[in-house]
Parts: sequence; structure tokens; C-alpha cells
Amino acid sequence: MIQPNPVHLSLKSRCHLPAGALGGVVAALAVLSFACVNRQVGPDDYGGPAEGMIEVRSQDRRFTMGSDAQAAAPEESPPMTVGFSYDFQIDTTEVTVGMFRDALGYLPASYDSLSGVAERKPICFVTWYDALLYCNARSRSEGLDTVYEYAAAESGQGRNAFRLPGLAIHLDRNGYRLPTEAEWEYAARAGGTKEFFWGNDTDHETAAQYAWYSENTSDGPRKVAQLLPNDWGLYDIAGNAAEWVNDFKAVYRDIAIDNFCGAPQSETDVHPVKGGAFVHEHQRLRPSSRSDVYETTSATANRYTGFRCARGGVPSARYLSHAGNITYAAPISLHILDMSQVAGTRNAKIAFVLSNSASGSNALCYVDYRESSPRVTMFPDTCRKVYVPAISPNGAWVAYSTGNEGGTGDSRVFVRPLRSHENDPVVLPDEPAFVPRWWVDPGSSDTCIVYVTSAVINTSPDWSSARTRRIAFAGGQFTSSPELVENAGSFHGGLSRSGQYIATGFDRLIMKDRTGGRVKTLFTGPRNGKAAGDTSQVCNVSISPDTAVEDEVLCMDFGSKDSSTLTGGPYGVHQYLFTCAFDGTVRKWLGAPGDAWRHPEWSNVYRYAVACVADPAARDATIFVVDIIDSLYTPVLSGEDLGFPALWIASGDGPSPDSAFAPDSIGRYNDPPITEYQWELSQKMKLFWNNHDQCEYVFIGSSRMQDGIVPDLFRRHTINMGYGGGDPWGSLRVIEDYLLPHAARLKVVGIDLILACMHRENMSWLVFISFSESKGYRYDKAHDFWSSGLPPFFVRSVNAAYANERPFPSLDSLRGFSPCPSQGWGGTPALNTGEYDWTVSDTNVQASLALLDSLAAKLSRKGIHLLIVMPPESPHYPDAGYYGKWGPTLKHGREFVTLLKDNAAANDHFHIYDANNDFQHDYGEDDASDFDHLSESGARKLSTRVDSVIATFLP
Repeated sequence: MIQPNPVHLSLKSRCHLPAGALGGVVAALAVLSFACVNRQVGPDDYGGPAEGMIEVRSQDRRFTMGSDAQAAAPEESPPMTVGFSYDFQIDTTEVTVGMFRDALGYLPASYDSLSGVAERKPICFVTWYDALLYCNARSRSEGLDTVYEYAAAESGQGRNAFRLPGLAIHLDRNGYRLPTEAEWEYAARAGGTKEFFWGNDTDHETAAQYAWYSENTSDGPRKVAQLLPNDWGLYDIAGNAAEWVNDFKAVYRDIAIDNFCGAPQSETDVHPVKGGAFVHEHQRLRPSSRSDVYETTSATANRYTGFRCARGGVPSARYLSHAGNITYAAPISLHILDMSQVAGTRNAKIAFVLSNSASGSNALCYVDYRESSPRVTMFPDTCRKVYVPAISPNGAWVAYSTGNEGGTGDSRVFVRPLRSHENDPVVLPDEPAFVPRWWVDPGSSDTCIVYVTSAVINTSPDWSSARTRRIAFAGGQFTSSPELVENAGSFHGGLSRSGQYIATGFDRLIMKDRTGGRVKTLFTGPRNGKAAGDTSQVCNVSISPDTAVEDEVLCMDFGSKDSSTLTGGPYGVHQYLFTCAFDGTVRKWLGAPGDAWRHPEWSNVYRYAVACVADPAARDATIFVVDIIDSLYTPVLSGEDLGFPALWIASGDGPSPDSAFAPDSIGRYNDPPITEYQWELSQKMKLFWNNHDQCEYVFIGSSRMQDGIVPDLFRRHTINMGYGGGDPWGSLRVIEDYLLPHAARLKVVGIDLILACMHRENMSWLVFISFSESKGYRYDKAHDFWSSGLPPFFVRSVNAAYANERPFPSLDSLRGFSPCPSQGWGGTPALNTGEYDWTVSDTNVQASLALLDSLAAKLSRKGIHLLIVMPPESPHYPDAGYYGKWGPTLKHGREFVTLLKDNAAANDHFHIYDANNDFQHDYGEDDASDFDHLSESGARKLSTRVDSVIATFLP
């Protein structure tokens, strides 16, 4: 279900703009793109705190954020000094069920089965996106600017929003929003410095006066404001519902930072959750605590997570990149989410530069339109200066220089992969280098970068002493020494496809035919529409990418005070784009849809160019894709200080659109991302497809398997496909749909069992159900899971689908194993919820046993062994009376394990390895990470023993 955004519109239509229609275009574009006024606000704009909020006087104040106390998690340290240059407001209570329904007109579907839910309880079962929708609705109801801009709100059958395509966050607007993590923690501490806002006291009786948590409630959230507030009047800031904040989770550094707003949006999809909830233990009530038990991504909807709102503009928001750089990231609006509307294919990328007047540095950014929900990815502080990025012929790399056209001196050319969190850029060695252009040698097929040693203007006496060079690039490295292209002159406009023509601009347009040695000055009068003999100044020259018209360049000039015979009248600086041929003909002229063009560049496809149109007064810029043949201009991105765009469009490599492949579906197992752990399973599917023809042992199941099996310790090729929230039903489906048809060398399948699932229909929780709704799974299912054989390029296409996905740590190097730190078994009493209990005579329990028997029989017929691994859990569970964290009771769990072992004894390909041994195991505190997960040392112990067990039936 697509819920359209009623305020912010996405410009997806293409427009033919004749020269006479230029005047009103920018004004119309501003109305459509920026429905809200974008200005910085101060505390005097509030007129006092809004109803239900307090005003936090934080301006010019600092506090210590995070904690290095013994109880703190590693992600809470090192503590940071965080300051504010502004005041803000924050809700005194969590947003309630009634408030949410009144604002949006609905509740998440999870409330359909919760009869008589109190209006004053905090809203839960909401994603981060749901919280953003509420904030915008609340802003609109009061006539305020909306902070969150997006193209559409996509929700599933549960009515939870799982994606806001084109999301841009305008923190400088005075509307309702989620608090930043710094704001939340500052307000929660209420001026204190203790581990809890009531002090360092860990006494549970004291905590129960302020917070609903696992010690005084376990059956759901309570009505808000029933316990004591903190010293600033904030209720339930500890406990009741855990709370979303606006930030994407950053890694703390030992620094001081003002107006801290988390990590850049492009670096992660994980958010902090603050305050703890009714299901959490005492330590999560600390203001510095940042996490739930597992990661919380934007589409996570937990039964205990809600939020409260903040209000007030954040001037000059600062972000902390994973590399430790402090960055400034202005919001950028995406007007086009599907590039096939413009260029006929989704397989397109745009790179550009985001300038920052506050820091004096630039950042390289890009958008990959193959993503199901394209977004802006920024490489923070790529270097102090970034100019003229160019995307490689295969779309995988981007080159840029630290010096601009017209520059001289010490500039360098860098190349980096077009992915987030990849290796640092590589630098072209030894000499100054400006304005890189990609070029493929038609003789050797080597991919090269053509660059110049100086970009000095070509009317300068120094121009002829500059050199134009090329250097080969492959596998992320420069692979040759620089070679001379032109010994005299800086031809930074590019080298034509065959290598015959080379061009330069600024301030004359000069092209050279390298075959015959002829050099011409182009765009001269009267052919340029001006007086005879005119040699107007031009700039931003780029050469045609097409072999059929490789003697053509794109450029712009500095205007004409007199009437032009081409344009039909006078025109201003940079108001027109021109294409010029070596014979002196000016073939096309295209007027700017606004004041003037900036930074035009030909793409790798002749038909399309890309350029900016800027509003100099407001520093706003819009990037347009220009259809040169049909004179169509399509706005694709807008924001402050955007420039130097580069456009790459797939040119037919890989599977064709009419082949057996759907590029927007194949391998997209996390699209749409409905539940939090679906991402982990989708990553494990990538691991499987890259190992399907090698793996002999495959272990699949829950996070206990993911954290407990080390593939490198097994005698044969092993992969770990465990994932958070994995249930037995999901394991069965992956085995039958994927492993049996495509793992030709498979000999052992290992699964673990979450006993709490045994009484559920099909032994299922939610993760595999959401996975089965993904485009990738449904696409595979429609093709009968490729039972007749994988088509050509299948695995390559799957990998392409993951090119811009957040990677699973060490997915390839550890083959799916996720090591955990040694933190002990969690103490006593063992953590349990007692949510699930049943008897072995339960109908669904008997059906679960039958499903396991059936799976063992299917594997046996193929000569494959089924091994159920029962990892060790906290030895304190017998004292708690439960057989694990979720249940069942100890008595019923023991009965089930006995029955399961009896069933396995009847099939020589069905095995049980009970490492838990009724909680009488030898895994000590160092071997554990928490109540039911092993640390890395425990995982190594378990894996060595499992391999020995396999040797008893598979020598």
C-alpha cells in the first residue's frame, strides 16, 4: 500500500522548456519542491513552550554524553563533550495511543488484537518511519514547517511505514521532530551527571518510583505519567516504552562536538533507542544506554518501542562519520526516485559535490538509482576540496581532483569505489593532477584516467607547458606509469572514444585532431551567433561520449549583450548550453530553466547531460538531467550548495531488460524491509549464493547459531546462515527452497531449535514471513526457485543487488559467523519472560515434531544428514523454572527434548547434539556473551565439538 505524502510533492514529470518559458520555471520548481519555509530559528520563535512540552535552556551549555562506567556497554564510550548553540522543547510524556490515532487517523495493525488499549498508554509497535509521519502530522495540525520531506510513505499490511523514499531531514525547521540523541540524553539527565537521573543508586526500589521496567511490570506498557518525573518534569524518560531518537547511530569518539546529530544518514540504517522499556532490565534505564537487545533499524516495530517529540530548529547540525570526521550535511531532496522515467533504465548513478560554507570543505556524494529506495550517500570529508567527479565506464568508481578548472599548483586526483564504508581513496602518484576523465583504450581495452598537470586557462603563456597524461586503472589501483597524451597543452575537456579528438575550454574552446595534428578554436563568430571574429569565453567543456559524433563538445559561454542569431536575442552568462563540432558548427543550444547553468557535463551516453541550475541569492541548486536530443530538462536533486554533477547510465552490460531477469527484484531479499532481522537473512542469502556450489556443511537457525558456529573450524567447506530471530520454519523453508536444489555438495545441514516456537503454527515467528514477502523471494518462487537450473549471470546479478546494501560484518571473511564479546551468562536469576508454555501433547507441538521428521526423511533420501544443535544457555535457567529465555517451563522443555531424541534415533541421518545438556554444561562465564548466546571463545569450543560429532557419522 502506498500512502502519498499530502504536503511534499515529488517532481517526476519531464518537461520541455522552450526558450520563452524560462522566466517562471525556478519559481514554480520552488513551490513544488519546498512546500515549507527553510530558515533557521532561535528560542524567541517559540512564543513559550507548546502544550505538553517543556523548554530546555541548552544554549551555550555542554554536558558529557555517554559513559565509561563499569555497567556501560562498549558503544557508550568514550564519553563525548557535547554542546548546544540553541534551545529546544521536548514532550513531558511519551506520545500516547490516543495522540497517535488522532494525528494519523489509524493505529498499527498490532493494536487490532489488543482490545481495550488505554488511550493514555504510550504508542508502541511503531517504526522509526511511523514516528516521522506522526511528527509531520502534528506540525501540519499547528501550521508549522514539516521537518521530514519525502516522496511517498510505503506501508505494509500491518499499517507500519517501512520506507519513506527520498527522505530528507530538515533539522533547521521549527516543526515537530524526534529529539536528537544528544537532546534526549541532556534532557533525561536533567542537569545531573550520575548513572541514573536519580543518582548512582542501583537499588530497585528507588528505580521503581520512576520507571516501569522488568522488575515491576512485564505485561505491557502502563499509562504515561503515573510515576515520578525527573527533575525537569519529564515522565517515563526511563522505562515504560523505549524511545526512538532522530539520529542514525554514530560511533562515539573522544572529542568535543556542538549540535551533535548522530551519524550521516547515508552511513547506516541503525538508530539508537533510549530509556529502556517495561521488558528491559535495570541497566537499560541509564540515560547513556543506546540499544535494544538487537539492532533497531528504521523499519523495526517492537511491542515496547515508542517515542516522544522535540521541537526547535538545529542550526549548523554536525554529524560524526564512522571514520571519526565531524561533518555538516545539508538535506538534499530527491525529485526522481526511478531514473527509468528519465533515461529508460533504473541502472543509473549521479555523483556530485556538496559544498559546506561553514567548514570550507566539500564532500563527495552520489545516488544509485538501482536501489529500491534511492538515497544520497555522502563520503564525509573526502578531502578538503573535491571538484569535477567522473564515474568510471563500469559505474563502480569515481575519480575527482582537489583542484578545479582554471587551477594551478598542488592538486591531486583521487579514485574511490562508489560504495559507502569501503576502502580509502587511492591517489594518483608523483605529480600535480587536475580534472580526471575516464577513457577506455580501444586497442588494449585498458581503463584509463586522462588528466592534466595544470588546469591553467588556455590563453595564459603557461598553458603550453602543461601536459595531458593518462594512467591505467584496474582492481582499485593504478596499474601503470603515467603516459603522455599531449606534450603541450592542458586538454582537460576529455579524450574522444577513439582517441582522435581532444578538447579544452576556459577561456577559449580549443579542439585538436590528433590524427592530422590540426588544432582549431571553436565557438567563434559569426557561427556562435555573435559578430564575426568573436572568440567568446567558454568553460565547462566536455567531449562527446559517442564514436559516431566524437568531434563534438558540450560547453557554455559568458553571454551576449547583443542579440544572438542563434538564441534570437541577448542572453546572460551561462544561460545557454551549446554543442559544437570540429567543423565550427554550433549544433544545439539549450536555455537554462532559471537564472543560469552551472557545471554541465556530458554523461557516458550521448543523449544525456547533467547540469545544475542555481539560485545565487539563496545558495539553492537543482541538478537537472538534460535530454540533448529532445531538449527536455528533468530536475532530479535539489539542496544548498550542490555542484559538479556527473551522470552515469548503464550501456547494456549484464542481463538485458527483456531477459529472464528483473533487475529490481532479483536478489532483493530485504526489499521491502518489513522486520528488523530480515536484513540479516538477506545477507546470508548472498553468502549462500556465493558458496552454493562449494558448501558441504550449512548451519542455519537463530542468532544462537549465528554467534555459535565458526565455519573455519570445520574440516569441510562450511557456511553459517544463522540470523537474528531465525525460527525453525524459516530454516525448513530455506533448506527446501534453496539448499536442496542448489547446494550440490551438501552433506550436513545443522539447525538449532527455539523451543518457544514449537507450539506455534509452522514453528514460525515473523522474520521468515517478512522475508517471504520480499521481491527477491517472490521472484525466486515465481521461477520455482530455479529448480531447473540457475540462469546465466544469476549470482552476479544477486551481488549487484547488494552493491549498496549495508554489509554484514565479516560476511565473506568469516563465512557468516558473528563473534560476540565475553560478558558472562548475565547473572542470576536468568533472564526469562515466560511468554510461551505448552505441553508435548499440544497439537502444534506434535505437528512441529512431524515437520522435523519429514525434513530428516527428505534429506536422508539425498544422503544428507540433519543435525539439530542445541547450544548451551545460562546454567541458571533451572532456578528460574524455564527451559530458556522465552519458555516453555523446565518440565515441558525436558519432555520435548526427550521425545525429540527418541524420534531422531529412528533415522540414521537424523542427529541431535545437545550441548546444553539440561543446563549441566561446562561452558563458563568467559564462554558466554549473555543468557543464551556464546562469546567467541564459547563458539570456538562448540564448533570444535560439533565437528567431532559430525565425524562420528560422516568420517
